[in-house]
Amino acid sequence: MAAITSAATGNWSATGTWTGGVVPVEGDTVTIQAAHTVTIDDSAPATIIVGADSATAAVAVAGTLRYLSTATVDHTLQLKGDLSVTGYFEIGTAANPIGASRKFTILLNYSASLSADKYRFKASTYNTDGLKFYGTAPTTWKTRITNDVASGASSFVTNDSTGWAANDYIAIGYMKGGYASSDVEKIQISSVSGTTINVVGTLAQNHAATAVVINLNRNIIIKPYNTSYKAGVVHDAYRTWQAFNAVEFDSVKEINPNNQNGFNHTDISVHDGTASIATGSNYGDNTVTSTFTRCINYNQTSTSGFSGGSGMTIAIDCFAMKTTQEGFSYGSNWFFTNCEAHSCQHGWSTWQTAYIYLRGCRAYKCGWGITYGSWVVGIFLDDFIGSGNTSGDINPWYQVQGYNVNLASSNQGVDITGDSSHYRICSFDKWGGTAGRRKTFVAYGIIADNDTYSYTANGGSGKCTVLDPKSQTYAMFWENGQGFSFAIPVKSGVAVTLNLYAKLTAGNPTATLEAYGAGINFAAASITLSSTFTQRSFSLGTPSEDGMVRILIKAKDGSTTGDVLIDDVTIS
Repeated sequence: MAAITSAATGNWSATGTWTGGVVPVEGDTVTIQAAHTVTIDDSAPATIIVGADSATAAVAVAGTLRYLSTATVDHTLQLKGDLSVTGYFEIGTAANPIGASRKFTILLNYSASLSADKYRFKASTYNTDGLKFYGTAPTTWKTRITNDVASGASSFVTNDSTGWAANDYIAIGYMKGGYASSDVEKIQISSVSGTTINVVGTLAQNHAATAVVINLNRNIIIKPYNTSYKAGVVHDAYRTWQAFNAVEFDSVKEINPNNQNGFNHTDISVHDGTASIATGSNYGDNTVTSTFTRCINYNQTSTSGFSGGSGMTIAIDCFAMKTTQEGFSYGSNWFFTNCEAHSCQHGWSTWQTAYIYLRGCRAYKCGWGITYGSWVVGIFLDDFIGSGNTSGDINPWYQVQGYNVNLASSNQGVDITGDSSHYRICSFDKWGGTAGRRKTFVAYGIIADNDTYSYTANGGSGKCTVLDPKSQTYAMFWENGQGFSFAIPVKSGVAVTLNLYAKLTAGNPTATLEAYGAGINFAAASITLSSTFTQRSFSLGTPSEDGMVRILIKAKDGSTTGDVLIDDVTIS
């Protein structure tokens, strides 16, 4: 049993990499010094066991620990103590991820005396991209059942199962139709023949045709040594953990991020633990954007499937199934596209957020499909379906707008409005039945003329959105230097122009507009203000990729009191 420190950059298996010329083994603790990069190479043991089963970290990474995409051997890093990263931990790269034929596993919380959360994966680093894990998801990550299947069946047919194999675990969702599903379930594949999936044992639930089936396996796996004793993954990291691709978290106790630069997670699978897929606190920075694409959280207890702090979060093709709390619990400014919640406490829920936009989303067999209130500004629905939700589909404290909304239960008196040609940006002045708390919820396309301020909107019809920078009574949006923001979908190579009407009521307040995302970085530009509504146009640039661009409109007080009025925001 020894404390072994890196002596130079090199391979894990090389004696010259380590002080004393000794390659670490079980019972040893490992420190990788800041100036060194250690590569887990093909000649290293297939299962690397290190750690002294003590409070000293099994592996402490101040430099860089990495596993390359060129590896031809699967590796497991089994830790008898904490994994502590203050430097960099890299598995594959964005350009060269770990191939589908390879697998890298991190086994946490190994001990002669097992107990839950005894040892953890701790990342505490100020390094940009301190953790970069790039694996490969199954070729087909999601498919659908083609025909009704009864409980007790040992096989079913799907639309596509390319890349699926024996021993993979899959999650089957809920679908209500002429043949209603009983509930969601997880089951293991015994074999695959074309599009037919044969399972280990038999199905416990009925499943209706078109029920979704999701493969839970990824080729970078983080799990406890014994899944009965869950381990925490904690990253109190100012700028770390920004890109996780095709990573599987199995039976982890928590994933607890604090992050300023946001996240970009793709193909993440989290299951059978107590961990939410979270954006973290973002240190209260409302300019941060986090993105989740093709992520799933299945069977989580004591937590929600997805959760967010401050800043803006975009979730695309994400699924929450069988969570004892909300499927999606958001703190500020979420945009959901093609996301689904199945058998969760509630599908979507929040108590304090700026705006919520759901497009092509579904809530099946939850409590409430959508429930929100308190400081929530509002919610916009586009092609939303709620079905089988025991309490109801929508339970708002505020107004809801949308179109093509299919609610199987009562809409709870929600005002469903809108049309097929515009999304709407709306303002409300109600909070718990009390007028005066004016907030803006933004979706896309146009600011609707329905703010209940007394100011007349552009063209003399309806009302407009008002920024009141001099008054800081309600600091959520209207404090000095603040305003509102929204996101717009853009296409690569298609230039974006934003048009709006602006006006000041008195004094000399100022206003600015800025935009960024999808390759656009439009620095703050002044919005010229006058005593009459005047249209202003801004060429934001040409996106370099498909994605979302965030727009921020802010107001700041001058030497005298005055408000800034914004109306009729359009994109061309």
